[in-house]
Amino acid sequence: MSDALPKDIRRIADLRKDRATPFALIPNAKGRVAIARELDVLALRKLRFDGTLNRIDEARMHLHGRLGATVVQPCVISLAPVTTRLEAGITRIYLAALPEPECTSMDVPWNDNEEPMPTHLNLADVMLEALVLHLPLYPRVPGAKLEAAVHAAYTAPGTAPCGMRIQGPLPH
Repeated sequence: MSDALPKDIRRIADLRKDRATPFALIPNAKGRVAIARELDVLALRKLRFDGTLNRIDEARMHLHGRLGATVVQPCVISLAPVTTRLEAGITRIYLAALPEPECTSMDVPWNDNEEPMPTHLNLADVMLEALVLHLPLYPRVPGAKLEAAVHAAYTAPGTAPCGMRIQGPLPH
């Protein structure tokens, strides 16, 4: 990770147990450019992550926050810029001792909000993880169609696409 990425490191032992500790991260333009480069997106116009850290006791802490971002990504079909507004609630539960899974089967759902309790927590890392998890996997410009892009890619300049359908090895 780049040194230009934002950091907001909190020592867990310093957090009060009698009340929640508020936080707000709003990276500046330089920080947003570094994050956009790290995430391989075209631009990150806005980014805000705020919420509270609530240390319940020595063994448990809750993070409740809101992530807001305006991200520009390339369209998966045309590579034209696609702007997406993200708004998401973020919850993390930090535990000193994570419970052992009852079963080793991968089909058993687990609570993916639970994480081991660190001694220090970089809120910027939580923000980046949440942003990555909420980015659209296949951003598309409205009206972009794969068929048109495929025909355009395999058609000589100045000629019309043939309109043939490519058949696979199995009959339909």
